[in-house]
Amino acid sequence: MVISNPDNDQMTKLIINAQINLLPVLANNGFKLKLLMALYAGRHCLVNSKVVENDLIKNLFHVANSNNEIINKVHLLMKEPFTDEMIRERNKVLSEYFDVKNNAKKLGELIFGENLYPNY
Repeated sequence: MVISNPDNDQMTKLIINAQINLLPVLANNGFKLKLLMALYAGRHCLVNSKVVENDLIKNLFHVANSNNEIINKVHLLMKEPFTDEMIRERNKVLSEYFDVKNNAKKLGELIFGENLYPNY
């Protein structure tokens, strides 16, 4: 199913309810917010190798580049459960690199030389 220009609520529901979020990247020019949303809220994420250039999160995706590879991966992932262990691993990696409070704390320490969030 293809939905043209979904609003934020509709996009979130689509990501949450999809067995696979297919998110190819044409140019490696930064991390895509839709990709991050799919990692936080979705199940399997199928991307091409341009996304995998980010070593921090490469284990969170399934990779396919050609049309045949994509088709084969889709068939496999439609049958593969998204397990609690996969969720835990994903959350661990995401919280380490993309948590807003953690990153604000790190920035504060870099800029000001102190922990701006001592109770966090």
